[in-house]
Amino acid sequence: MHRKTLLGLFGVLGIWLTAGVALPLVNVLSVFPPSQLMVFRGFLTAAMALIGLRGVVGRVDAVRHHHERPPLRIIRPREGDFTEKCFWACMGMGLLGLILSTGVLWAPITEPRLAALVVGFAFVGGFLYWISNLLAFENLPTTEASVLAQGETPAVILGAGFLLGERVTPIQ
Repeated sequence: MHRKTLLGLFGVLGIWLTAGVALPLVNVLSVFPPSQLMVFRGFLTAAMALIGLRGVVGRVDAVRHHHERPPLRIIRPREGDFTEKCFWACMGMGLLGLILSTGVLWAPITEPRLAALVVGFAFVGGFLYWISNLLAFENLPTTEASVLAQGETPAVILGAGFLLGERVTPIQ
């Protein structure tokens, strides 16, 4: 099996596992409206990605022009950097959630248990989920990655059953 195919399959497995663990947490975090969860997931995931990038977004190259001048610094995005793509996508999600959160109460986040669950939700359902998606879709053909990623729904059903004791009704 080719290395890219194996990486892509690990990405798909990551999609299933992260969705199966994180999405049932939305029921536990029902005190927050979806727009607030977007803010938390977006900005916390972007912060985690920024830590992974060691605080540097973009690559710095030194270009020298003659010996009498100091090097010119050019900042360019890195090709194929999962973490940087995750950072920018999650910043957008956080900003959109913030715009949609006008008039929402923020007090529940001060409860330590809820704050810890929100951080866990952002790590598993945000950072790890984004990285898994990027890994799958950059290493497998799009059609195959899309079909395999659809296993996310059964993973969420199984995760809700194991983590929260929820059961599927006959209609579901």
